[in-house]
Amino acid sequence: MNAGTLDPLGRTAAMAGPERLAAYKSLFDVNFFPLVSLAAHALPYLKETSDKEPGSVPGRIIMVSSGAATGGVAGWGAYSSSKAALNSLVRTLGNEEPDVVTVAVRPGTPNTNMQAEIRAQGPDHMLPKELEVSGARCGCGAALGTRQ
Repeated sequence: MNAGTLDPLGRTAAMAGPERLAAYKSLFDVNFFPLVSLAAHALPYLKETSDKEPGSVPGRIIMVSSGAATGGVAGWGAYSSSKAALNSLVRTLGNEEPDVVTVAVRPGTPNTNMQAEIRAQGPDHMLPKELEVSGARCGCGAALGTRQ
């Protein structure tokens, strides 16, 4: 479960009021609220799967996070916040629904159009230390969840 885009063209902090709020709302509408809705609709069925018979495979929810969830890179506030909220949702679901396995995976840095834009325009819009930090924080295969 994942969707969304990141606009690396400007710093979030530089945006004025309504534009900044719109950027946050937009990314939460893509990266967070649909996952809350999908999980809420799926949980009854996933719990039913888990309860069928002892030793059965429990229901699973797998969400796609990002290394940006733990960062504080200038211009990425909306995206990073939406992914941090996703991580918090995963931890909360894990505590509230122990019979359903809930994990967030961080697949690393995929070769996407978004990443190509960031690499091409990043030096013009990010501080040198942010370029180093954002690359270092994109580890492959990291996971956050309740069970393995």
